[in-house]
Amino acid sequence: AMAGLDTNEILEATPQMLSLASAGAMDLGTAADIATNVLSGFNLQVSDLAHVSDVLAQAAASSNTSVTQLGHAMAYVGPVASSAGLSIEETTAAIQVLSNAGIQGTMAGTALRGALSNLLSPTTEAEKVLAAYGLTAEDVNPEVHSLAEIVDTLGGAGLTTADAMKLFGDRAGPAMLALLKAGGKGIEDYTKQLQ
Repeated sequence: AMAGLDTNEILEATPQMLSLASAGAMDLGTAADIATNVLSGFNLQVSDLAHVSDVLAQAAASSNTSVTQLGHAMAYVGPVASSAGLSIEETTAAIQVLSNAGIQGTMAGTALRGALSNLLSPTTEAEKVLAAYGLTAEDVNPEVHSLAEIVDTLGGAGLTTADAMKLFGDRAGPAMLALLKAGGKGIEDYTKQLQ
């Protein structure tokens, strides 16, 4: 109700929220809070709540993260990812890859948000780094390309650790290096599972 659902929507969502609470070993209120926060972060409808719940439960069951950690990560990255055109599945998949590399919860969300922000509006220095690899800002624009495609583009160009840090900074750089190590296929495989 605090998230704006009416009585009928609450009754319809309750079984799915109970399942998510069970999958995440948490109370019903926490599960509902996480799911509705993700729902609003991606501008989804109440009718999508069951799918959001399934995505979170599947991601927690198939990678080194939990529903709680996913909720914390999504609070930071969800709105930016959504506005850049990334789906909930691809965003969650990237968080799974980061979690497997030990970058979890708020750290994953903050790092991924920073990486997307840097890709959406690269600095002059970042554009110079990209140019040194024969790339333009458009080649790595998340509004045009999937995150998996961007990772493959940067990985295929042979982006070095030093240049990744220049492009993405101290917080987002290590996350992008983890995504580059997994490759676009790592993100795509998780995305397909979640779809």
